[in-house]
Amino acid sequence: MPEAWRIGVSPSAREEKSTRHGYDRGVFLNALFQITLAAAPPESIFIPAGSFVLGEEGVTDAPPTPVELSAFRIDPVEVTIGRFEAFVADASGKGWAGDGCWSSEGRAWRDAHPEGRGALARAAGRGVTHPVVAVTYWEAEAYCTCAGGSLPTEAQWERAACGREPRVPSPTEADNIRVYDGGKHADLTGVRTRSVAEASAYRNTWGLVDMFGNAWEWTRDAYQARGYTTLAGLDPVATGESPWRAVRGGSYMNLASYSECSHREPVRPDEPRLSTGFRCVYTP
Repeated sequence: MPEAWRIGVSPSAREEKSTRHGYDRGVFLNALFQITLAAAPPESIFIPAGSFVLGEEGVTDAPPTPVELSAFRIDPVEVTIGRFEAFVADASGKGWAGDGCWSSEGRAWRDAHPEGRGALARAAGRGVTHPVVAVTYWEAEAYCTCAGGSLPTEAQWERAACGREPRVPSPTEADNIRVYDGGKHADLTGVRTRSVAEASAYRNTWGLVDMFGNAWEWTRDAYQARGYTTLAGLDPVATGESPWRAVRGGSYMNLASYSECSHREPVRPDEPRLSTGFRCVYTP
């Protein structure tokens, strides 16, 4: 991988260990930034092939829908500020400036917005190990393509977030997710995500960090208010006419009730929100 994509971890982080989940936290953090673009990153998490029920009863835009997925791998954490800014700075042709990683719609957006929303907005006063925010769907798509993967489909995201059948319950604030807890009339100032280093001690059933809360995550699917009526076959993805893409997982700006397995929200693909980030999936 280009040297610009490598981001160091402090010695203290390398030495810190977590025995709660039986892994060396320093090794995990150090490996996190050593990405090989030609293949799935070695720290990505394997999700086996299988069938499961996407959606659930009582959710109007996410009714229960049986789907079948091939095996895939997924980033254990949301893409960080440091990793994304290395992509922006990469001059090798495999970064922001290279055309090969962008879809035609994405290139048109990039050419009209040559700096995106800008590094200051993406960082929003936080350190490089926080999740990047204020990125559009097109930027997230290009990053994942350059990294050798893609954005997850809604079905992939939900299987990774909610685990094996029977589904695990949706998380609550007691599960240590980063959500809004300031009360009805409180003010929210600043982008209050947490860093990879802070979050990595808590993982879901697959070993993934912050699938709920912290930052909304882009998916590949076009958002359809009528639900999953267009999904069929192996590895389905909604590609019908829609002005929106689906985001998942909730964020630091939302109540815990938004961080549910089947909750989905529509966002325009050219809208860089301060609460929205992403992670990538890969072929095993």
